[in-house]
Amino acid sequence: WEADGEGKRRWATQLVAATLIRRGEYAAARAQLESLLDTNLFLGRELEQRCELVAAEGAWDEAPAVLAAARRHAAHGRLVALALHADRLDGRLQLASGEPRGALPPLERALAGFGALGAEWEGAVTGLALGETLAALGRDGEAEASLTVSSAVFERLRVPRELAAARTLLGALGTAREPQPSRRSRDEHAD
Repeated sequence: WEADGEGKRRWATQLVAATLIRRGEYAAARAQLESLLDTNLFLGRELEQRCELVAAEGAWDEAPAVLAAARRHAAHGRLVALALHADRLDGRLQLASGEPRGALPPLERALAGFGALGAEWEGAVTGLALGETLAALGRDGEAEASLTVSSAVFERLRVPRELAAARTLLGALGTAREPQPSRRSRDEHAD
């Protein structure tokens, strides 16, 4: 990283942090992101990764400060994707706080926004959170639709962790909706 007195190149730091978050190495991801604190050059990307880190780690006490910073920077810089990452984090925070109704609007905004950008991966991750939220609200048909779309993307991209999470939720929905034999049919089988 050091060449002829040139300072550390930081363009890859967010990519390294994203990889570490995916691997569950949260302390190392934090260290990577902390190295960017003295510059605003990559602040949008850094804040996107902070949104992901907070959600992945479940560090919900940090979410309000990250959300405020992300929204402020997104508005100032007109950064559409950063605003969508903030919306997704807001929805995840609401769901984790036991407020699935409050989670719907930001997750729906994020899903529509990522769709408009053609960001399939981000849309699928958001669809997974939306499916979980809809299931928590008892809106199983809508949850199933959201999870099915996300599952197809995860399968095509060969992403086992998110695919397994979506399939688990879909399985739980199937179990919850399995028809129970009517009393009459149970009585007929008892004879």
